[in-house]
Amino acid sequence: MFAAFSSTEPLNPAPAVGKQTWDEFVRYWYHKQDGYPTPQAQVPVLLEETVQVHDPVQVSVLTVTLEPGAQGAPPHRHPGPVFGFVVEGDILFEMRGHAPRTYKQGEVFYEPYGCVHLLANNPSPFSRAIFVAILLGEPGQPILTPVQLQAGTNDPVDDTQSSCH
Repeated sequence: MFAAFSSTEPLNPAPAVGKQTWDEFVRYWYHKQDGYPTPQAQVPVLLEETVQVHDPVQVSVLTVTLEPGAQGAPPHRHPGPVFGFVVEGDILFEMRGHAPRTYKQGEVFYEPYGCVHLLANNPSPFSRAIFVAILLGEPGQPILTPVQLQAGTNDPVDDTQSSCH
């Protein structure tokens, strides 16, 4: 193949017919099609949320890999809303005030600002789980703050900021 491309001989020994340039062909084709072709694929919106943020906003994008049966970070808060996408496997996710939910590969999740994030575990004993988290927060502030819970409850010891809608 390399020899054919590097050769000075024509690739097709038959003579070229016609004198239309590529530009002329494209203009003709689009004219016959009544303009540019319509897109064939629709892009589905996986998640839409309206969030209020401060100025400036730090955006952190993390890939979290959980080995089979692994538990994520202990209870914590983030300095802003979190958007997530499960790349591989399943994630057992729970926020304070909400029932636990398993997110599967291809699904998205949203964690509003102020929520206490109780768990993000890999429930599978056999396969790993991977998710991408996009966190909005304040520049220079940690993206995760541990939360101490009152004994036997999911209530934070310091309950100054625990609303979760």
